[in-house]
Order: sequence, then structure tokens, then C-alpha cells
Amino acid sequence: MKKTFTILFLNILIFNFAQTLDPPKFSHESGFYDKDFNLELSHSDPNVKIVYTIDSSEPDINNLEGRTYKYKKQYPQYPHDTPFEFFENSLKSNLYLNSIEVYDRSNEENRISNISTSFQKDQYFPTEKMDKSFVVRVKAYKDDNSYSETITNVYFINKTYTLPIASINVNDDALFGYENGLFVAGKKFDDWRLTNSTDIAGSWTTANYWNSGSTSEVPVNFIYLADQTVKINQTVGVRNHGNGSRHLKNRSHRIYAKSDYGKKDLKYNFFSDYDIDTFKRLILRNSGQDTYSTLFRDAFVQKLNEHLNFDTQNYQPVLSFVNGEFYGIYNLRERYDEKYLEEIYGIKEKDIDYIEQTSIVEASIGDLKFYNETLDFFKNNDISINNNYQRGITYVDEINFTDYHIAQIFAANYDWPYNNNEFFRKRINYTPDAIYGQDGRFRWLMKDLDISFNGDQDWVPNSYKHNTLQQAISSINHGGEIYENHILIGLLENENFKNYFINRFADLLNTTYKKEHVIELIDLMQNNIRQEMPQNISRWNLINSIEDWDKNIEIMREFSRLRPHYQIEHLSEFFKLNGTYNLKTETNNISQ
Repeated sequence: MKKTFTILFLNILIFNFAQTLDPPKFSHESGFYDKDFNLELSHSDPNVKIVYTIDSSEPDINNLEGRTYKYKKQYPQYPHDTPFEFFENSLKSNLYLNSIEVYDRSNEENRISNISTSFQKDQYFPTEKMDKSFVVRVKAYKDDNSYSETITNVYFINKTYTLPIASINVNDDALFGYENGLFVAGKKFDDWRLTNSTDIAGSWTTANYWNSGSTSEVPVNFIYLADQTVKINQTVGVRNHGNGSRHLKNRSHRIYAKSDYGKKDLKYNFFSDYDIDTFKRLILRNSGQDTYSTLFRDAFVQKLNEHLNFDTQNYQPVLSFVNGEFYGIYNLRERYDEKYLEEIYGIKEKDIDYIEQTSIVEASIGDLKFYNETLDFFKNNDISINNNYQRGITYVDEINFTDYHIAQIFAANYDWPYNNNEFFRKRINYTPDAIYGQDGRFRWLMKDLDISFNGDQDWVPNSYKHNTLQQAISSINHGGEIYENHILIGLLENENFKNYFINRFADLLNTTYKKEHVIELIDLMQNNIRQEMPQNISRWNLINSIEDWDKNIEIMREFSRLRPHYQIEHLSEFFKLNGTYNLKTETNNISQ
């Protein structure tokens, strides 16, 4: 036993000793500078060697000669195509001997922008040189094999932006390399093509970017700058995000803070008018299918409804820079998961049922036992009977349920409720005096409204006419699965709930959904990103021009103007109402 203890003790000593070296110091902090300057690196120990990189790669004393990685510019999208040629980029560490000239690198050739991130054969690459930052990563080494942690600074020279910056820095090949790059179709797609020579590639075809879970996570340096100052600079994990939108070339990705990386949280208030300033996970979202249209549709609908009685995901548009190169406008969003529910509602993971309705119903946390019990109750009982109604609302929070459904219906989210439908509960018996969110009832959360507000003219043109109320209570065949909204159907059988639902809808049509209010918010969100849109268009070519972008947003305004008329018509027809009348009220409190 003594011998074993000694060996373990020595191993711990050696491991700690190897990383006890202090990191080098920078003469200039990260941030924005008006002109070029010479950056000096220093260390308190004159015997250390300072190794640095300016290509965002990890400084490595064993890579002073440089190394290469392979990438591709196109992939065999069509049947009988064969894999295309390789290209190479290099990564190199440098021994610090003299000061480093820091300058605006925007006139240098694009590096990241010339790598394919999709499975398409005919690729778009920007002809315009993208904006670039100057990333310096440093590490100290000694001859006894000890070394420091890596420190990363980012500099923007003679640049001004209207949005915060999210800077991700890591070895190029971890994200864009052919073999294992997380952001590319890569080797997995080519291998699929070789064994499926006659198949047509599509959104769900095997590719590197479909790697998921903790094994796919890439540790990166993450720097967040707002108001031209650094708010976050730490190591985080990056994973891809999304299902139907994951094939898009500017795909979304998640940020994970973990104690394994040094800091277990991201401590900063990323979102205005929000009390939370500690996050474990965030999403850099490409706006889903709306990335071709407005770049803020889902965020807008959630912002419009954020004061209602269900959860919405906060939003902050940011400019992404990956390895020192402009990567586009992304929507920084909260992520719904067990960490979110613990932070907002104080519920531990072991006590959560989190249900996701996509093509099938799945419990991403917990199980389906209470969900199935809930459906059985609403399917097999007459909810028009008041005692049954009172029992029914011990399964679901009827206030939350009502607001959530009204918001989805008004927005004409026709990719719902058989899809993009998520709700949670604390795994306890109904406890009416519990604090909010912990009483054991299901509550709904809003997400993924990318096709709402006239979002997909090819699927449902002029969706301001769409009878989403009728869809919400109809049987729907989705992917071979029959979906029925038994809870809403059952609740609407009850006269008291039906009246509440109608009156609540009318209240919101007269307040939250008034066209003037809705259009004002659209204008605000459009103007917030307008100045940065030209470079985003140039980077990805997913929207053809600023003029097209303006037209896409005008379609949202058209929805805002016309939807109330059709919504009232749908309500009147469905509930056999006798029409509307005008009621004028006055208040001395203009905030009401």
C-alpha cells in the first residue's frame, strides 16, 4: 500500500510541476486600436522560451518548423461524382525573439473563407477580402519540460463595429480539416459517397458536421468583446447545433463552459434587461432556415412574446470571427437544457422531465411516464365536465399553455405543433403551493419559429392567411407519425377555458400583436444589424443583396399588417362568434 501511494503521489507532483510555469505577459491588452503597434511579450524568468502563434493555432515548441493539414473546396454532391482534390494550409509556431508587429490583416488573402463547409459541389467563396483580427497566442516553456497555460489576445486595428464580437480560436484542422474538422462535410461525406454512388446527397447525409455529443466537442479559446472591451476570455467547448439546419454552410454551434477547461461558467450579462449573468451553455445560432431571409425572424418572434407566460430564448446579435477571420452575423441565444432549468427554476437534472416533440416524442431528460399519463387523461375524459377540467389542469399549467399556443398560432408557425414543441416539469406530484415552475405540471417553452411570419413562401405563401388555429387541433401525419393535440382539444371542450382562451387571444390582438407595435420591433431589430449585413452577405451569399434582405423583411411587415384580420376571422369561424365591437378605455397610467 505504501508503494502504491508513493507512485500516485509522484505522478501528481510531476503533472502539476509541468504546468506551474507562469504565462508570458503582453504589453497590450486585447481590444480595438486606431493604428498598428509593436507587441512585446515578456516573462519574469529569463530562462524560459516564449512560443507564440499568429494563425490562432495552439503554440507548440515542437511545431517551430510548421505542419500542414488537408481540406477541400468541393464535395461529390451528385450521383457518380467521385471525391475531389485536396488543398493544404499550414500551421506554425514561432520562437519569440523580437517584438511582433500588430496590424490590420484584412488585406491578406482569405484563409478560412476558402474552405468548403457544406457537401455542395458548386461552392461559393467570397471574392472580397473579409475583415480580419490579429490573434496572438503565447505559451512559456522551460528545458525541464515545464510549461505554462496558453494565453490568447485578439486585436482589431482601425475597425469599428456596431455589434459585440465573438472570437473563436483553435487549430484550423480541428474545425476545418478534412479528417476530423467539425465544421466541414469532410472524410465522412466522401466515405458515404464511395459506398452510395447512386444516391442523392441531402440535408441528413452523413458528414463530419453530424458528429455530436461530448466526443465531438472541440476545446477552443473564446473571447467576447462588447463596447470594444473584453468581457470573456477563456477556454470553452464547441459542438455543432441543430437538426434540419445542420447541413447549412454557416451552421450553428454551441458554447460549453466547464470546470475541466478552467472556468465552469461564462460570467457576463450577455443579454440586456436580463437578470442572469452566469451561463454554462450558449448557442451561436445562424437563424436556422431564416439564414436565407432576415437573420432574426425567430429572435424577433420570441422578443415580441417575451413578456408572456412562457419561456423565450434571449437574443443578442454578434459578429463571429473564427481564427481571426470574419465568419458572419450570428444570434447569441440561450440554450434550453438541464442547466437552463436549474438556473431559472432551481430544478436539478434528476428531477426533470423534458419532452421534445419532433417527428416522434422523446424525453431528452427524464422519461415519458407522466407525459403518457397526461395524454391518456385528456384522451379518455370529458373535459367539459368541470371536475375533469380541474383535474386536467393539475397536469398542465393552463395559463402557460394558453399564452404559448396563442403566440404560435398568431405567428402562423405551421411547422408546429407536431414539431418544435418542447415542455418540461419537475418530477413530483402536483403541489399547488410550490414556487413557480416546481409544482409538477408541464410548462411549454418557445423555440424555432424560423418559418413563422411569412417565413417560407415556397411552403406556405402568404401565411398571414394560414389557419394555424385549425392546424393546432387537427390530426397531422408527419413523417408517418400521426400527431393530435389532445390537450388543446380537450381543454377547448370546457366552456370556461374556451372563454378564457378567446378573451386572452383578443387581449393580445389589441396589445402585443397590434401592427404598430409589431412593426416598430421589426424596424428596431433590422436597424440593429443593418450596418454589418453587407459583409455577412459577402461572406456567405445566402442572401443575394441588401435589397433582397429589405424585401424579405418587408414580407414580415406585410404579415404584421394583415394577420390580425385573418386571425379574427379564424377565431370567429372556429368558435362561431357573432363578430367584434369597439371598446374604448382610458387610463391615467400610460405604462398600462
